Amino acid sequence: MSRSGTAIAATAVVVAGIAIAWFWVPRSEHAPAPPAAQTASQSPATGPEASPGSRSVGDDLDSEVQRLRDDPTYLQRLLAMYASETDLDTRGALLAVLRGAADDNEEILRFALDLADDPDPARRGDGLALLEAYPLDNAQVRELLTRQIGEEDDPQMLGRLVGMLEAAVVPTEDAAPLVEQLTRLRQHPDPGVRAASVMQSVSWDKGSDLEEVLHQAILDAAPQVRQAAIGGITASGARSPRLKDALLAIAADPASGNDERFAAVLALQDFPLSRAEYAIYLQAARMTEHGDHDH
Repeated sequence: MSRSGTAIAATAVVVAGIAIAWFWVPRSEHAPAPPAAQTASQSPATGPEASPGSRSVGDDLDSEVQRLRDDPTYLQRLLAMYASETDLDTRGALLAVLRGAADDNEEILRFALDLADDPDPARRGDGLALLEAYPLDNAQVRELLTRQIGEEDDPQMLGRLVGMLEAAVVPTEDAAPLVEQLTRLRQHPDPGVRAASVMQSVSWDKGSDLEEVLHQAILDAAPQVRQAAIGGITASGARSPRLKDALLAIAADPASGNDERFAAVLALQDFPLSRAEYAIYLQAARMTEHGDHDH
């Protein structure tokens, strides 16, 4: 392979991972600000009950989590504070403590489910941020997200909900309602919603013809949907002559964006290429060396 091809190959794993992460919305992206423990001046012993006006938690996250697990009264205080706190740093610190103890605490789960169903958008967002602590093999969390996706009209909130669908191993019968929603959203008018749904389909839609899903997406008019399809091809290992043809067309098209062409070049490295196809790949690889990439 030429120096251009080798250079592209050397970054394939890293960039492919970043490209996939672009469409799998990072879970921490929607959480409140980082824990105040990183900036607060209180000692680890400081808690919400330390003084009448205290609105902070201690600096030692592990100690706070253990205290919350051991002390039901302290748990109730932190839940009440989280539900009403307006300071971003304090709410972020509370979120970190509650998430740390969430895995085996039914009370935190019930609180998060109720808050995520609140009609107030801000409170709903806080509830969803807390629910991100739970894997989707938890039926209650999975069912709430599936229901809200079916009811939601706002593209931004839909993107957030779809982004929360972190892959989990569940029976196909249990995953079916969620898969049905993803199938519907792949036809959504908003390209961001379509793109996110394509990427999540790779993880959840085990029973469908994934090659067909990705082929439809790679022909989408919106570049972000096409890039989601390319990321899905890379992540899933889907292969077919028509997927290769679509990747070659993107790589060769002067109208393709630099990022889209670069993603296509990376994906093509996993396909067998004839000499004519290799020439297209090599020319596209050289073009990407002179382009700027957003990711």
